[in-house]
Amino acid sequence: MKKKNAIIIVVIAVIAFIATIAYAVTPEKNVKYYTQYQKKTFTESLVNISGAKIKNKYLELTLNEEDLNKLISSIENVNEYRVVLNEKDADVYVPVKFMKVINTNVKVSFDVKAEDGGLNFTIKESKLGKIKINNQHIMKYVKNGAYDKFNVEKRDSSIYVTNKLMIFNEATVGNNELFVRCTLDLKKIANELTNKFRL
Repeated sequence: MKKKNAIIIVVIAVIAFIATIAYAVTPEKNVKYYTQYQKKTFTESLVNISGAKIKNKYLELTLNEEDLNKLISSIENVNEYRVVLNEKDADVYVPVKFMKVINTNVKVSFDVKAEDGGLNFTIKESKLGKIKINNQHIMKYVKNGAYDKFNVEKRDSSIYVTNKLMIFNEATVGNNELFVRCTLDLKKIANELTNKFRL
């Protein structure tokens, strides 16, 4: 009888452990991911943003979540993702399958600022489902290199991004919007648009 009770206790403990893990890795928040790559170039997408203003020699962008996600979806090789803008930071969600069984997501919270002509995304917090994970685990998946008009560079716990068409002068997240002020390389933009529409 004692052996039977011990087996029952072990089975219950294993089930409770598995249930706890399953609960812990389920998403903290269900999000709808952007999955479809737009056939527009980044420049074409940039031109169509309603929150874009040109002041003196600067382009000022005030991007809400939808505008930002559409702009990102114009970059080649960007897979499923969702950016959520908060009061003071931005969260990026990426879907993952934990242990090839449980659908969940990785959430990375970033501070965003302009630095040395580029955008610096400093990781504040990373989570797999509801479990906090070390930011360095996220950095293992960040690849240095060029993506469309962007160049990505890993720096400790931050990701530094530059663009061939613009120099970033200011970037802040506030009131669920991303504000970016940048200097445009009008000659490169004109060449890109001319080449795109050349018959």
